[in-house]
Amino acid sequence: SITISGNTYYFSATGVYLEEKYDIYYRVHVSSVGWLGWAKNGEKAGTTGQGLQVEAIEMMLVKKGETAPGSTKNHYMEAKWEKDSSGNEYFYDIYGNKVTGSITISGNTYYFSATGVYLGNNNLLVIDVSVHNGKINWDQVANNIYGVILRVGYYSSEDARFASYISDIKRLGIPYGIYLFSYAENSYYANIEADFTNRMISKYNLNPKLGIYYDLESWYVDAGNNSDLISKDAYSSVAETYINSVSNYVQNKYKVGIYASTNYIYERFNDDIKKYVDWVADYRGYCGYKGNYTLWQFSSEGSINGINGNVDLSILYR
Repeated sequence: SITISGNTYYFSATGVYLEEKYDIYYRVHVSSVGWLGWAKNGEKAGTTGQGLQVEAIEMMLVKKGETAPGSTKNHYMEAKWEKDSSGNEYFYDIYGNKVTGSITISGNTYYFSATGVYLGNNNLLVIDVSVHNGKINWDQVANNIYGVILRVGYYSSEDARFASYISDIKRLGIPYGIYLFSYAENSYYANIEADFTNRMISKYNLNPKLGIYYDLESWYVDAGNNSDLISKDAYSSVAETYINSVSNYVQNKYKVGIYASTNYIYERFNDDIKKYVDWVADYRGYCGYKGNYTLWQFSSEGSINGINGNVDLSILYR
């Protein structure tokens, strides 16, 4: 070989200029992908934009006019970010697919809505809805949230909007969880609520990746039947009965936890059930609960395109 003005030229042992006689083919093996197609004579090879490592390189000399040693498709694949006219940002992977949900690049995880809108690296927006939110345009909602927590019902009654909500959510691929509003006074009624939740999971073939939540808060039927009459010890029995039953039913595939407000947690729960708290309501502009949690419901007066009226807003910490 010889380098002239920064360019390197290659010759055989007998002095034949190789570029006149041969094409040089090369391909790369990329992590999580495998062998790409064959590139030749200076074409790009490998991937960019997705942080995938090159693990091996193979090269071959092929006489001019002869066929490539294999497929030349996809010898170079590029992942890229794009923005639309509204300023929404999207990421397309090396296969050209718009990413939804999440993707990890070089150790950093990026999150996207069900329609592919980039939502950030953490602190993801989640809403929770029930029949009180009425008819929802889920195609609009899907642009603005990461996920949703759906009320399956209360006690052993199905939420009147659950069937229509879950149908659209599954259609759009929005990550979701579920919650049940509890009226249980003791473990007997907690078992009824757990059985109902388990039947709903089976009935709708649910995949609640964002968790299953037991909504423990104030309720009132009459003077002799209301949440104020539940002791801390009874609440412990109620929570453990429900959580153990549902966790066993889903074979611990999904997180099963408690939803409650900061004040309710500190005023009504023993320490032994605080470990189950995972979704906390606190509308003061900060979450005052000092225990561990992954969801903070920070407002009951949120606004989301596609929903008429107020909607509960939560932050999912990642």
